[in-house]
Amino acid sequence: MRQWDPSPSEWDELQAGLFGWVREYPGFTLSQAMVLQPLEDDVDLSPVLERVACHMMVEAIPDRGIPELWHTLVGIREFHSEPVPKRAELPAPERLSVRIGHTYERPPFRLEEE
Repeated sequence: MRQWDPSPSEWDELQAGLFGWVREYPGFTLSQAMVLQPLEDDVDLSPVLERVACHMMVEAIPDRGIPELWHTLVGIREFHSEPVPKRAELPAPERLSVRIGHTYERPPFRLEEE
């Protein structure tokens, strides 16, 4: 496993493999490992790399920010898990029968400048 630096220049080079990071805490070590294994050639890895970058940003949040992060992530997940409501279709336009009647002359439009 290699330590991965998520700088954008390395994102293009990352194709497949095992990568992760290690963080030391008082009394324990937390190791996170991920395997990236594209199933097709020329697959767009951007969404996966954004997800990995999110994992890394979460890991970088100081302990005092974890409760706020938790509530924020729960809210985001709940919002995006709801089905998208269907929009009501507009009614079909109605056809109206008209006949030419009287014509009216409009008065001139005057704009006074201050």
